[in-house]
Amino acid sequence: KTGLDIEETVKGIIDVNVEKVAATTSKITVKLYTKDDRIDLYDTYSSILTATAWVVRNASTGATVTSTVAVNAGLKAWELSGTYTAGTYTVQLASITILAGLGMGSTTIGNGFESDILTVTT
Repeated sequence: KTGLDIEETVKGIIDVNVEKVAATTSKITVKLYTKDDRIDLYDTYSSILTATAWVVRNASTGATVTSTVAVNAGLKAWELSGTYTAGTYTVQLASITILAGLGMGSTTIGNGFESDILTVTT
């Protein structure tokens, strides 16, 4: 759906699905879609979702894994690079407040984005 301003049209919490494109021991590639209408969020938010916007954890230990973020324009996806030794990891967006601070959503106009938790195996 093009031409839709998600932040102006939808008020409240906007649910986001994090979907795996690929996962290796050095990079997890993901896409973001709104849950209900499957609006691809790449074009709108690719430039602002830096490393601060993402939370990657080792699923076994709960430890946060430091990641750097790059965009892949060809895939319209985010590449989270880090040291992901063979195992299971979770990937999700940061809190509503952190995302709003980056420009994704706004606590002053009454909306925010909240993601599900993606589990990936490297």
